[in-house]
Amino acid sequence: AEHVPGLVRIADMKVRWMGHRLHADLAIEVDSALTVTEANRIAAAYERELFEHIAPLAAANVRFDTTGNQDPGVWPAHQHHHTAH
Repeated sequence: AEHVPGLVRIADMKVRWMGHRLHADLAIEVDSALTVTEANRIAAAYERELFEHIAPLAAANVRFDTTGNQDPGVWPAHQHHHTAH
């Protein structure tokens, strides 16, 4: 996520295995001053990053939140973990 400009944090993430492939549903937080078009570009850029870095990923649904009302939980954009595949 830290490689995607404009992505503030990952607000919610659900990832599940379906057979040997991963399916992900994510909500990202972006600046509320952005247009819908700009927020969609950030979501699409993050989706591309996911597919580039997670080989078994088969599907990703990335949506954005500009309200800041998500759970203030963890996953700021600058925290990430790389695993060897």
